[in-house]
Amino acid sequence: MSKILYVTELGSKSFEELGAALEKCPEDQKNRFLLEMGLGKWEIWHQHGKKDLYLHCIDTSNPDHAALGFHHLLDIGNEYAKVLDQFFPRLLSPRVHVDNVIQIDCYTPENRPSTLYTFCYALPLLRDKLSEHKEQCREAMGDKKDQTIQGCKLFGMAHLSKWVQDSDQGYWLLHYQEITKPMELSRDRFLRFKDNPGAIKTTEGLREQTGVSYEELFPFVERVFTIEA
Repeated sequence: MSKILYVTELGSKSFEELGAALEKCPEDQKNRFLLEMGLGKWEIWHQHGKKDLYLHCIDTSNPDHAALGFHHLLDIGNEYAKVLDQFFPRLLSPRVHVDNVIQIDCYTPENRPSTLYTFCYALPLLRDKLSEHKEQCREAMGDKKDQTIQGCKLFGMAHLSKWVQDSDQGYWLLHYQEITKPMELSRDRFLRFKDNPGAIKTTEGLREQTGVSYEELFPFVERVFTIEA
């Protein structure tokens, strides 16, 4: 399975209605949805902030086919896909491009921590900072990979994946992390360094590229829904 991440806003419907709407779908419609999407698991995360966002963390056997598969299901009237499309406008839209720019494992399989916590979040990316950020990601995966891994370990990360989402709604940096402590504890630790000169200097570039404050670099997120077989 490969992982792919998308961010959307919620449409006019209340999120609390999503579970009930999907439960009403016939079982064969859900099974067709899972098969067409090559789906292992689809997690929906709610990111709280000035603007509420919903991140879709999708484990699929064919990530390149995800958007095409979803819209094929819509074209043939699959009820499961139609419910998701009603709640999340522009979900997996052909006009949305997602580019995986970082994929780092900080440990070998033998040394990987036995207990890990996962979460994902999104940060805006200023349009004039796209090339600069992508170049930094190339360096992080290349000449500076060892330095990147050491930095990730300092924050308790075992794995980091990052995507750039490009759409007519703007650019987003989408992060998926596997960490050694629960997300709430990791976030509290990060926020405790908000007045630390070293932390301020280290995050300066990212804050300039995203236009957010130090505190907003680690938003509060919660997993609110999971779709799986």
